Parts: sequence; C-alpha cells; structure tokens
Amino acid sequence: MNIVWDFDGTILPLTPHDSEQSLLSCIVKEMHPHVLNLKGLLTRAIIYADMKGWIGHYFKPLYLWAAKGTKEDIIERVTEELAGRISMEDRNTLKALQRAGHKQVLISCGTENLSRAVLHKSGILKCFSDVVANRFIFKDHVISGIEYRTLKPADKLNAVISMGFNPEDTIVVGDGPTDIPLLNWSVFPVVIRRNNNEKAGSSGCRYSIISEIADIIPYVKGIYRGNLKFTQNP
Repeated sequence: MNIVWDFDGTILPLTPHDSEQSLLSCIVKEMHPHVLNLKGLLTRAIIYADMKGWIGHYFKPLYLWAAKGTKEDIIERVTEELAGRISMEDRNTLKALQRAGHKQVLISCGTENLSRAVLHKSGILKCFSDVVANRFIFKDHVISGIEYRTLKPADKLNAVISMGFNPEDTIVVGDGPTDIPLLNWSVFPVVIRRNNNEKAGSSGCRYSIISEIADIIPYVKGIYRGNLKFTQNP
C-alpha cells in the first residue's frame, strides 16, 4: 500500500502550535526589544489568526514577511524542540510500516525545511520516500523567500497524482481542512483525531477515525483481511 501522511497535527502533535507557528513564536522571542513592539505584535496576531483558521492560504505571505531575514540556524533550534513531540510509539509505528514494505510519503501545506528536519531528528526521515511541502529560500544563510509547492489543498492532491498513485491502493492520513481533497480522493481516507480534535470537519465522505498513529497498523491489516470497517464522518 501507499500511505500519504500529513505533517502538522498528524505526525506532529499540536501543542497547541503547529511547526510554522512554532517558528514564528521562536522568532518573536528572539527579537530585539525595539523591534518587538511592532513586528512582534503583528507576528503574534498572525499566529493567532492562523490558529483560528481565519486566513487560510493567505497565511503564507504573512508568514514569509515575519520570517524573512531570520538566520538559518533558528530552524535547527526550533526543530529540535518539535522532534521531541513525536513519541517513540509513533516513530516505531512508522518504522514498522516501512519494514512491511509500504511506501510512505509526506505531503504538507507547511514548510519542508521544518518537516524534513523534524523527521531527521526523530530518526524517521528514511521511512518516507518523499517529502513535499513549501521550501524556504536562503541567501547568505538567512531566509529570503519561499518556493510555493503546496500552497493550497488541491496542490497536495496534484502532488500525489503526479507520483502515479491510485486511490484504490493509497491510504491518506490527515487531520484538517487542507487534507480534504486528498481524503475524498482516496478509497482509504483516515482522519486522526488526537484529543478528540475534529478539525477535518464534515464532507459527507466515509472517513475512518483513529486517535493515534499506532492505530494505522490494525487498519492496514483490516484492508488486507477484507474486513475493514469505516466510521462515518459526522
């Protein structure tokens, strides 16, 4: 089976910030006091608005504005903390899926520099044959721009189709609105609801619900045994 994973909220638990919000929060903490008054307040407002889901894909230009000029080494510090959120059980599950021969890819509307570094620090980057997300552009070791690859939810679906995956042999695991096109495309859509999170919302599609990454193992076994039971998404 092919397994397509989302990153923020799926592999990386939210506590409560996702990876990009965590980066901005770290940037604010390191701002010089005379800069913090204006840019810091605006950056905090951007974080809050994104957490509330108010700005959608318009978040990215604001995110770049807040991150631009930041030194590259801040990513190392942020991703070290983020990697600590991924439990050993989750890491072992992803490794077990790889050993079983399943092709896993990560496709996110987030930032590849963050997700790839977190996976590496967690020792699970090798579990994924590809990581597709938006990329920071650096000049003289500071953030100078961003390469948009998955700005909108439909871009994630297009990325999967371009890999040659078919909906009949692809499991999609996600947690939020950016995953809906992929979830609706797949014959095996799975929503992870950590702490009863219901971000994915209603779409009328049959979603199987799991509460942790380890639940994907019995789900996959159920597919091969032909006794998979779906949980209707409310």
